[in-house]
Amino acid sequence: KWSKACGCSGLAQCVLKVPRRAQLLQEYNLVDKDNVLLKQVLEKELGSDDKFVHVRMWCPASLVLQESDERRENECGCIEVESVDLKSIPKNVPVVLWFHGGGLTLCHDKAGWSPKITAILNEQKMICGGDSVPPLVVISVDYRLAPDHPLPAASIDALSTLEYCLKDDAERTIHLGGESAGAYLALQTAFAGHIQYPGRIQSTLAMIPFLSPAADSMSCYMNQYSTPLVTTSWLRWCWRAALEMDDIEKDEDEEEEEEEEEEKDVLTVGSNRTVWNKSKWKQDKQWHKFLEPMEGIPSGLANESASKYIVAVNKADPLHDEGNELMRRLKGEGANVDYIEAMGSHAVGYEVDRKAMAKLMNVWRAAIFDK
Repeated sequence: KWSKACGCSGLAQCVLKVPRRAQLLQEYNLVDKDNVLLKQVLEKELGSDDKFVHVRMWCPASLVLQESDERRENECGCIEVESVDLKSIPKNVPVVLWFHGGGLTLCHDKAGWSPKITAILNEQKMICGGDSVPPLVVISVDYRLAPDHPLPAASIDALSTLEYCLKDDAERTIHLGGESAGAYLALQTAFAGHIQYPGRIQSTLAMIPFLSPAADSMSCYMNQYSTPLVTTSWLRWCWRAALEMDDIEKDEDEEEEEEEEEEKDVLTVGSNRTVWNKSKWKQDKQWHKFLEPMEGIPSGLANESASKYIVAVNKADPLHDEGNELMRRLKGEGANVDYIEAMGSHAVGYEVDRKAMAKLMNVWRAAIFDK
């Protein structure tokens, strides 16, 4: 479908090995070099046997192959390419860096992006009067997953991929996008990139963002069973797995205190509020701002060169209020924000609310293709 929309003779696919660089947490001034938790993270990363982030790149084959080159299709019908130098891609070709969803605990780099990319390309084709649309590159990150690899492992993989795309290619700009937990990583990357590479992140799509480790919003409570696919209890477990937050064993006095607190605030019932407040990550101000992105929104988002932000939520989603709060805080910093709501719940709202999906895809298409 993508090949047809682009009017190209096939899609090329390449698996890239991006150097994993945990030192970026320090180099980007996210955490001080003397930070105790950073030293623990770096020691753990140094002990890892796998020193690379595995990312998958798709683009029209004409961008990376000559007509005379041998072509070998894989089981998906894509043309396998052994290696691609991103610097060889023309600078006017948009590059989308995509992060899949899955609560930081499941899914893979092939998930989520394909129908959306096809939708924006078909929309662009209509705007172009039926002619083929400009080419597009998608890079999807197969970041490490909890509980085997708790945070900040996925965040390090995200930042390393941003560094790979931008550091040695001074004229390259990029678009970020992600769904649910992928939106979390996209925002972390966008905020860090805003400081490190000002003006080079053109847009950031945060679709049904997964942002609050406490998971204690009103929508988490009211919409906790709105879909059996993604319940509030599962989302809370994902945060506990990703941030190594164990359930706390309580003595009788603590249970009585908690029961009294729950009578005052029903949103604490079953939430991660207590374990998150006691977490080593939240106790450290620098890590808190990084690992809970809404607490670390940078200044300067009102600049014309700053990223445009697209925040998409579902009305019956446990995560609705997190997306709504993100929109409010971004606008408070003067950011250029489009906010779109769909009917339905997490992971399915935009699949059934076609009108909202069409609006979202048109906004994202304009951010990528309209100068």
